[in-house]
Amino acid sequence: MLALVKKVHEDVLTRLKSIPGIGSNTSLMLVVLTDGFERFKSGSELCSYAGLTPIIRQSGTSINGRSRISKIGNQKLRNLLFMCSFNACKYNKACKAIYDRIVAKGKSKKTSLNSCL
Repeated sequence: MLALVKKVHEDVLTRLKSIPGIGSNTSLMLVVLTDGFERFKSGSELCSYAGLTPIIRQSGTSINGRSRISKIGNQKLRNLLFMCSFNACKYNKACKAIYDRIVAKGKSKKTSLNSCL
């Protein structure tokens, strides 16, 4: 599979590997699951495809639930990105700053990791 992906998406694979915390297996799976990011015109389309967009649970004016990620999307891609967020918070200073800021606001650590995606 690696040889096939290298033929078609070698540039994307190389750029993904250059990101701290993303290894060869992760970058390979990201390219395979997203077709080399060619089917998406924007980051919001990729978030919708992965099921990372927020959804508000509300009924009328009196019942307000907590907002959550939609989870309507590619579960493998969502799980892969969530696992990458652990490394991103460890190695990427910008992601670590976002994570610390959201935890300081009182949000849960899992919600903070989702924000780093």
